[in-house]
Amino acid sequence: MRISCPGFARVRDADGKYAILLNEGLYRRGFGRILSPIGGALEFYPSARLAETFGASHFEQGNDLRFRVDDTRVNDVVAWFLRRSDRETSSLREFREELVDVGVLKPSHMKGIQERFVRYIRYDTVTRRNVPEKETAYLIEVFDVTISEAALETLHEAAAYTDPYVYFAREDEIRRGAMDDGTVIGEITQKML
Repeated sequence: MRISCPGFARVRDADGKYAILLNEGLYRRGFGRILSPIGGALEFYPSARLAETFGASHFEQGNDLRFRVDDTRVNDVVAWFLRRSDRETSSLREFREELVDVGVLKPSHMKGIQERFVRYIRYDTVTRRNVPEKETAYLIEVFDVTISEAALETLHEAAAYTDPYVYFAREDEIRRGAMDDGTVIGEITQKML
């Protein structure tokens, strides 16, 4: 089974709306405008020795926690993941990559940012990624992320563009799987609620 371990950064505005992003990977592959949580694959540290310990293989990108294990080892990987050691336990690197590194936010917007771990969720589904093993166990960590008013204002400005990269969605839109304007919200986004 394929294992994917994302960390989701949950950012809310004063109206309780959640900041979510255009999933550029799916968009580039022709799936249209599908929205996803801020975040992405957490990374493992070399000390984790995933290949030796669990027989992990088919690592998809660097130290990202996206790989394949025999179905009989999935529960062992889950137990390791829940120990929260030998791996990244923060969504802020991905937050920076998805919002600062692409120019939506400035590096100065990271000043004073706060993060709080909320929960773990396992979600089994079939991935849309172009990988041989489609059946995927998502081991998801959700974090509440508090940013400055200036950063939040900048995100709202970015959400006002035509065909924006940043959106603010109400909880009912996320549960429904679509914004009021019809833009699709990926099912995995519900896992951050």
